[in-house]
Amino acid sequence: MEYVWYFDKPIRKRAEDILGRGVFVDALAQVITECPEDEGFVIGLEGPWGSGKTSFLHLLEEKIKSKVVIRRLYAWNSVSPDMLIEEFLGEFISEAGEIKPEKFAKCKSLLRKLVSPIKTISINGSYA
Repeated sequence: MEYVWYFDKPIRKRAEDILGRGVFVDALAQVITECPEDEGFVIGLEGPWGSGKTSFLHLLEEKIKSKVVIRRLYAWNSVSPDMLIEEFLGEFISEAGEIKPEKFAKCKSLLRKLVSPIKTISINGSYA
């Protein structure tokens, strides 16, 4: 008897997609890449642990990485809400400098002012 083992780790390539997520990835990729530059939108991806969220994101990134800038922010790695905000804004400022600097110059300056006063103070192992 031959056994097939499946490990609970996210897939990274479309060729590994045995559950057929590609159809949904293609639809979302089209929405993202065809969105006008002056429009904004938010995408939420929800599901229980192990339901394939990370695999879906890997497939989406593989599909659109040549057309959009992708930056990952891992909220669970931040030690406090302030640190998470600082990391997010730091990434945004960094990216704004790489894409059309003339368009983002004022925004970049304002974000620097916003980020600079954020401080995390540790008191007996707790953050305040």
